[in-house]
Amino acid sequence: MIFKRTAAHILNRIIILVPAMLLLRGESFLINPSYFIFGKGGQSGWLILWLFKYLACLPLVFLDLIRQPLEIVKIVEIILPALLCLITIDVFSIRLIRGDLRMRIMGLKLESLKDSLLSLVQILTRTIIKYLLLAFFPLVLVYIFLNKENTVLYDRVSSTKIIKT
Repeated sequence: MIFKRTAAHILNRIIILVPAMLLLRGESFLINPSYFIFGKGGQSGWLILWLFKYLACLPLVFLDLIRQPLEIVKIVEIILPALLCLITIDVFSIRLIRGDLRMRIMGLKLESLKDSLLSLVQILTRTIIKYLLLAFFPLVLVYIFLNKENTVLYDRVSSTKIIKT
C-alpha cells in the first residue's frame, strides 16, 4: 500500500501540473502581476518560474530554505500562491470524486474514520497539513514507516484513511 500511495503521489504531480499552472498564472496576476514577473525593487527576478518550480516539486521549498536561510520571507512570500493553488485543486477533486485523480487511477479512495461523508473541514485540514508538511518538512513523511497502520500524519489528524476500492 505504501508503494502504491507513493506512485499515486508522483502520478498526481504529473496530472495536476497543467491545471495548476493555469490557475497559478491567473492567481499570480491577480495578486501582484509586476512582482511575479519582474521582482521587487528593480530586481528582475522572474519569480513566476519559482512558482512553477514549486508546483512541479514542492519539497524544493525545503531545499531552498536550507540553501538560503536568510531568504525565508521571500521564499514564503513566493510559495504561498503555489500552495493556495495546489490546495484549491486538491479540495475540489476530493470533494467531487472522494479522492483525487491519482487515487482513482491507482484504485484508492479517501474515506472518513467517522463513518460519515467527508466534511469540508476534514478535506481542508488534510490538504493544508499535507502540503505544509511536504513543502517545509519532507522528512516527516518517514512517519508512514514508523507507525503500525502505515498512515501519514495528515490522515491521522484529519480522521481520514485511504482504502483500496
